[in-house]
Amino acid sequence: MPMTEYDLENLLARAARRVRGGRALRAALVALGGGLLAGAGVIFWTRLNAGGPALVGLGVAIAPLGALAALLAVYIRHRPSPRQVALLMDRQARTDEHLVTWLELRGLPESGLSNMERSFRAAQRAATLQRSASLNPATLLPIRLPAWSRSVWLAGVVLCCALLMPEVPAAKPESARGRDEVRRVTLRAGGAEAGGGGASNRLNETPRVQPLSPTQMMKLQMNATDPRAHIRAEALKELRAKVGGVPLSALPPELRAMLEDLEKDAAVLALQTGADVPKAGSAQQIGNPADVPSTPRPLQAVRTPEMIEKAFTAVRENFPDVEEELARYYGAKIGKSTGP
Repeated sequence: MPMTEYDLENLLARAARRVRGGRALRAALVALGGGLLAGAGVIFWTRLNAGGPALVGLGVAIAPLGALAALLAVYIRHRPSPRQVALLMDRQARTDEHLVTWLELRGLPESGLSNMERSFRAAQRAATLQRSASLNPATLLPIRLPAWSRSVWLAGVVLCCALLMPEVPAAKPESARGRDEVRRVTLRAGGAEAGGGGASNRLNETPRVQPLSPTQMMKLQMNATDPRAHIRAEALKELRAKVGGVPLSALPPELRAMLEDLEKDAAVLALQTGADVPKAGSAQQIGNPADVPSTPRPLQAVRTPEMIEKAFTAVRENFPDVEEELARYYGAKIGKSTGP
């Protein structure tokens, strides 16, 4: 079936749609890449500032919505003229500008043409229809992805990195941290008052000064529980040298208890031997003289079993692999200290 001018007009219309589609595709790819980067920026900001899942969803939706809007806007607004489409088809098909010439001659008024011009126009129209019968806009004007479209994948990788980034917890302002610290101090002070200042509250206090290393502390605990008086006296002397002028309230609870026990033992020993008892308020006196019993009592019975049990408990926690040997060692000492 021979081709007519109506078929030629449809051919140019299909070519125009393909030109519009190619330009709209390029615009959509540009919008997609920009939307991916913008969404990644929004998600990064959300992760760093705890913005919530709503902003994360907005960051993900920016890219597809922007690409769709750019595609529709460019396809609708961009309308190439028939002359531009014909010229593009002539260049791709190498038809020696038959389509452009046909459009130009078709627009001339019939009354203003001579017989020669009419004959030339008819011949040119016939040649154009013959050459255009084999033209296919899909082959001449293919819609392909541009070479730079690979960069859109990089923008997608950036967006994925933003989605995988963990959320950073928001830091409290200085005023809020100050209020929390005041609240903790108030609660701690209230608990100490409610407990009446007993032994349980002293054990929960955080020491400000630790004059002994763990090894020295363990050595003094073992010497303080020794049944021999001169060993305990040496332990008291060494402990006083280590403590120095540190206030009693600044010492750890276990060190404070051991020092008080040794001071009481020294006071009892002084009463038994007739030596002078250290006066209250001196550098050597830390315990309360009122706690010293008025009647002498055997030196080995002064809280020795209790101190041995404390030492055994502390050592057992640090050396669980020799718990049985420690139990036999300290059990023998407790039996000697409590014996008749």
